[in-house]
Amino acid sequence: MAEIQKKNNSELLDVKKIFFKSISKWYLFLLSISLSIFVSYLINKYTVPIYEISLDILIEDKKENALINLLGKNPFQEKKDISNEIAILKSYDLAKETIDSLDFRITYVASGRIKNSSFYKDAPFTVNLDSSFEQKTALKINIRFLSEKKYLLKIDDIKPSIEKTLNFGEQYKSDLFNFNIILNENFISEEENNKEFYFFINSIDELSKFYKSRIEVEKASSGSILKLSMQGEIIDKSIDYLNKLSEVYINKGLRDKNQNALNIIKFIDKRLENILDSLQNTENELNNFREDEKIFNIEAENSAIFEELKNLKSKRLDINIKFQYVDYLKNYIESKSSFKDIMAPSVVGINDVLLDALIKKLIDLYEEKEKVSYSAKENSPNLLIINQNIEQTRKSFIENIKNIIVTTNILLRNIESRIKFLEEKSQSLPITERKLSKIQRRLNSNDKIYNVLLEKRVEAKIAFASNTADNKILNTAKSEETLLISPKIKKNYINALLIGLVLPFAFILLREFFNNNIEDKKDVEDNTDLPVLGYVGHNDLKSALITFEKKKSSIAESFRAIRTNLQYMLMNKDKKVISITSTTSGEGKTFCAINIASIIAMSNKKTLLIGLDLRRPKIHFEFGLENKIGLTTYLIGKNKLNEIIFPSKIKNLFIAVSGPIPPNPAELIETDKMKNFIEIVKKQFDTIIIDTPPIALVTDALLIADFTDANIYVIRQNYSKKDVFKLMNEMYKNKKNVKNLSVLLNDVIVPSYYGYGYGYGYGYGYGYGYGYGYYEEDAEEKNNFYQKIKNFFNL
Repeated sequence: MAEIQKKNNSELLDVKKIFFKSISKWYLFLLSISLSIFVSYLINKYTVPIYEISLDILIEDKKENALINLLGKNPFQEKKDISNEIAILKSYDLAKETIDSLDFRITYVASGRIKNSSFYKDAPFTVNLDSSFEQKTALKINIRFLSEKKYLLKIDDIKPSIEKTLNFGEQYKSDLFNFNIILNENFISEEENNKEFYFFINSIDELSKFYKSRIEVEKASSGSILKLSMQGEIIDKSIDYLNKLSEVYINKGLRDKNQNALNIIKFIDKRLENILDSLQNTENELNNFREDEKIFNIEAENSAIFEELKNLKSKRLDINIKFQYVDYLKNYIESKSSFKDIMAPSVVGINDVLLDALIKKLIDLYEEKEKVSYSAKENSPNLLIINQNIEQTRKSFIENIKNIIVTTNILLRNIESRIKFLEEKSQSLPITERKLSKIQRRLNSNDKIYNVLLEKRVEAKIAFASNTADNKILNTAKSEETLLISPKIKKNYINALLIGLVLPFAFILLREFFNNNIEDKKDVEDNTDLPVLGYVGHNDLKSALITFEKKKSSIAESFRAIRTNLQYMLMNKDKKVISITSTTSGEGKTFCAINIASIIAMSNKKTLLIGLDLRRPKIHFEFGLENKIGLTTYLIGKNKLNEIIFPSKIKNLFIAVSGPIPPNPAELIETDKMKNFIEIVKKQFDTIIIDTPPIALVTDALLIADFTDANIYVIRQNYSKKDVFKLMNEMYKNKKNVKNLSVLLNDVIVPSYYGYGYGYGYGYGYGYGYGYGYYEEDAEEKNNFYQKIKNFFNL
């Protein structure tokens, strides 16, 4: 019945142990998740938030500017290159022009215990810089409000450092700075006094580079819409920059178009000045001639000749103007590197479709070259192709000019020949009338040119006034459309949850994988067939005499169970010799030997405890004995038997200490005198307990195997390695040399919530049902919260 009860209780305990182990692992998961979420909360709270702000710009095809209007209908379909527009938007020049238009020169920051907070327009003070003074940039300037009138200025990043108390509004001037600080409407005296702030003056060049690098431009999947976006800590500041950047970009395109129209108006005005002078001189000459010669009408018969001459000379004048324009084009193309301000052929009355097309093409190519130059290097493939196209078009342009010169010369020679003929014919007319007719023709010719130029000037003015930007903003940047980039609050919490689950799971797996320690009795039962003599709990006392000093402790009860098991194991032996060994030091071999000997002696059995660990003797320390004489001095014949056996404070327990450490322990143990020693003490004592050296280190324990009736192999929970089972199993198979080998699991930690306390499973029904006040330490542990937590997680 006792065996059945033992088996049932052991199985029930295993189930409970697995159950509470599972609970402890769930507590580990819960703790890990809680810590992960708490860390995620701190990250979300104290990470400086980064926001993304964006706007959309519609890129429209180029509208005809003033120059194109004067040229007439555009023979080519002109579309903007989106990549060029992106390069312009991300250019340094555009960023600098934008920064110049904004109040970004000062960066204001409030110092915090964990993180600092940047201001934009809500800083409680304003720094006014002396614009005529070159300020030191990127240097941290600390200020602390002392009152509503004074503040403390500190600059620590220079040598010597500066610390000065100033009044608000007082000018601070040094070799590095010239500014004053005033309070503004954001200042609240109750909140700001004794607060610390700092600011630094930004370099316009560095700011431009910084914001240039922050701009991202993407083309929409369809159409010609560009999305501008940037990331920043302060929403309003990023919004202002994006909106101003788009405004500067659109105004730049409009300025370029207006500049073309202004160049044309300037050219026409200059030509009008020259023609007006000629027209006034001719009119004066005509009036003077009429008054001097008293002639006011030309005879009808000469009118036809003179009218034709007038038309021919007018054509000759047009041709001369054309020659001047062609010469102007020739000089222009040889001396200019762009076609931004070229004068249109139609301005001087030249209507040549091919010439118009070549000029238009050159204008487009130079504009494209300028845009590509924003982002491309000098030797980039795109720039090389554009330069090749420009060179080919210039050659075609020069060839066209040569053809115009040839055809115009032919026409001019025909006109000159006709004029010569008519003039010879008109020589029969009176000289006075011919002079008058000549002056009149010059006057009419100048008047005609003057009227044409006036008409073109009006057209250019209208074109200038009607110019509109090619591009427009579809959606401005707004605070309502900002996107939080960092921290990702939801993502951080999800990651924290996953990490909280994965870390303990990985920890448990790795711990199980790499853990080679013996953890509980299941490891013993699964790896060896040796009988388990018993289990000894963890000893928190400094003394090793736990069975004597704490007779009602659970550990003492566990040794009683071991004593009972030994009685059943050696029930046919009147005189018992028991050897206690272990694998290595530190497994509690000596502790178990002392307490097994003590508990047997306390059962009114005369017991001898022999310290046979001749290399590292310890027993004498626990009993307060000297080790000057002992077993080693007896074996070498220096002392007698009664001189090396000492009584202890425990009734019926005697001690044979090891004695001085010999140079040859194994040889001493193998002597016949050792065998005789065992035979003698067997006659004097009921039970002999031998504390032998660790068996994995030396073979001393095996040397006395022939003298022993039982051999106890001590292993320690969470200390001994599972590799020891191989040695134990080999010893167990060799039963002839090692008799009655059994295993004792020491330092077992069993939490009190099992309801069994220490000593469960100690053979034949002993050790069950105790705990909850039965043992002395139970009353102490009830109120020891730390011990409960420690025991719980030690599972």
